[in-house]
Amino acid sequence: LILPLALAAASLIFLQTNSFLAHRDRLLEGYRPDHYTASTNWMKQNTAPDAIIFHTNWDTFPLLFSGNDKNRYIVGLDTTFLYDRDPERYLLWYKIIYGEYVGDVVGKIEKTFQSKTIFIDKNRDHDLFQRQVEASPRAEKVYEDTVSVIFTIR
Repeated sequence: LILPLALAAASLIFLQTNSFLAHRDRLLEGYRPDHYTASTNWMKQNTAPDAIIFHTNWDTFPLLFSGNDKNRYIVGLDTTFLYDRDPERYLLWYKIIYGEYVGDVVGKIEKTFQSKTIFIDKNRDHDLFQRQVEASPRAEKVYEDTVSVIFTIR
């Protein structure tokens, strides 16, 4: 009994250490307050007041909002608020941002989330979603820098 528990504990320690080392630079660097300044400036200048921005990560909200408070966002400080209000919409948002939704992603974003602007953090795991958006003839890439990409829905 002791040997399997010791092996399980050693495996857990190894996995946690490996995960920490893989993300160490990102954890130490964190987000600077101006991380999204260029993209939020673009949204401020090119979207209507109160337009809904479909964005991929709840934890990008504080920087997006502090740089552009004229728009509204899908999720704020915690996805639990979206889940509590509308579990189906939360699950749809989750499937979309991780590329699990099958179908017209752009049409679904426009219809279900009433959004014509899509913000994707390029440093996160949303490559499948980004490829789905890029494949849509209705999505137009209107802004891109080293940290983000923005699409509008035609």
